[in-house]
Amino acid sequence: MRRMVLLAFTLLVHFSSATTGFSQYKFDTVIERRLIPYVEVDNNGVVWINGDGGNLFRIEGDETSKISYDDFPPFLNSEVIAFDSSNTAYFGGTVTLYSYDGNCWKNLLPDSIGGEPFINYEITAILAEDDGSLWAGTFIHGLLHYNGETWSIIDETSGLGSNDVRSIAKGTDGILWVGTSKGLSRFYEGEWNNLTTEDGVPGNYIAEVVVDKDNVLWCNVGRLARYKDNVWTTYDTGLRARFKRDLLVNNIAISPQGEVWVSEIHGYCPANISKCDCTGIVGGVSVLRDGKWISYTKREGLPKEGVKSLAVAPDGEVYIGTICGCYKFDPDQALAVETPTEVVPEPVILGNYPNPFNPVTTIQYSVPKTSNIEIEIRNTMGQFVRKLSNTKVSAGIHEIVWNGKDDGGNELSSGMYFVVLKGGVSRSIKQILLIR
Repeated sequence: MRRMVLLAFTLLVHFSSATTGFSQYKFDTVIERRLIPYVEVDNNGVVWINGDGGNLFRIEGDETSKISYDDFPPFLNSEVIAFDSSNTAYFGGTVTLYSYDGNCWKNLLPDSIGGEPFINYEITAILAEDDGSLWAGTFIHGLLHYNGETWSIIDETSGLGSNDVRSIAKGTDGILWVGTSKGLSRFYEGEWNNLTTEDGVPGNYIAEVVVDKDNVLWCNVGRLARYKDNVWTTYDTGLRARFKRDLLVNNIAISPQGEVWVSEIHGYCPANISKCDCTGIVGGVSVLRDGKWISYTKREGLPKEGVKSLAVAPDGEVYIGTICGCYKFDPDQALAVETPTEVVPEPVILGNYPNPFNPVTTIQYSVPKTSNIEIEIRNTMGQFVRKLSNTKVSAGIHEIVWNGKDDGGNELSSGMYFVVLKGGVSRSIKQILLIR
């Protein structure tokens, strides 16, 4: 076990407005001007913020604690934060799965699972149950399951839809939902069932699954989708029409009152531009309230439209991690604008699998009507790399494969790339990672 050192200091508010409801956390110059990939809130309202670069903060009331370590820091690559009902915190990432019970850190991964030696389990999702069992998703090895005594692996040979697990959720009805890059997996009473677009799922790349208090399933398939009474319904917040851009959903959160919050984003920042100075990203957050979407963007006071993470506290306050800092939002103090829900559907990239990949990945995209579709690959500088397609495509969901090579047939080096889909006046962008 590793003991944690908390460096406590007073929380300062850098930005506050009674008319917008937004306030920025000012911890230090390291975190307030950094990308915040993950923010989560436990059952007691304690906020955990994982900043880009391995910074971890814990906020309770008016006091913020920056976490440091007296030996090897296990959170340098932490990518997932989750809690059980007793507020034990779980952190996962590349070769890391740790718990923190309020006193000590504990490494949860054993030396071997199912007789196989330990390998590089990159944790993509965590679900901790009240009986002490634990589910951990990985991006190439399926699900890791701890029943309170031993670990086991559940993969495609065991009935799981794909070994590339993106998210996990479970309702009070006992149904376990697993979002993967190849569809939705359902586990109930010892049996796995898999759902794909052939079964009516709006998209096969399920980036996030969330279950509300009524056991209704909400999924991120690039857009928000609901699965209720065996019927799929897709939602549009109206921000796509406002920005005239192909925004993609990147977070879903359910408030204690049962309201559905989503964040949407479009665009990217070239590598040579600071994220805090980037103007190439638009988006915002929206809430489904009384059957209507209410949205908050820069126009309504959202300081940064590049939202990367979203969480709702037990008191209803919303915590928003952006490309440049973290913000607390009080909806009761905000002026909001209802956004129209009728928009013209546009071509959109649904996702790619696997991601990260080496050397081949399959890119999935949706086309609402027959139109000419152009798909290309660009690097982080925005420079052209490869033309994948430029042809007329019929309405529906399609797939195209990229082998990690440029237009000249040369293998590209490891790194971040962007898939750019153009259809008419619309454009959809997806960030992908090549690892050789």
